[in-house]
Amino acid sequence: MMLRLITVTESSHLFLEDRRIRVIRNTVNSGSAFKQWNRGVREARGEYVWIAEADDSAEPTLLSRLVPLLDQNPQVGIAYCQSMEVMARVASSVLSTTGPPI
Repeated sequence: MMLRLITVTESSHLFLEDRRIRVIRNTVNSGSAFKQWNRGVREARGEYVWIAEADDSAEPTLLSRLVPLLDQNPQVGIAYCQSMEVMARVASSVLSTTGPPI
């Protein structure tokens, strides 16, 4: 399975040395994440697109679990997974002195 990352963020310089990654720079802030997502989809060369924001993270197995399901079900056009608010959990665990994180 070939995965490509298209990044449209200020941290692109971290990936410049990896030839598998194509960096697309914004010269002007569009003010809209949706415009950037659309641009990323238009620029994509791979079979699948994963939209992730700078503050998003995923389990290491996310793509290895979702991609086979898409491959096995060509009639499916989108896959998603459960999400959780990480910062809310971190904040509640920092603020809570009497118990586990909420």
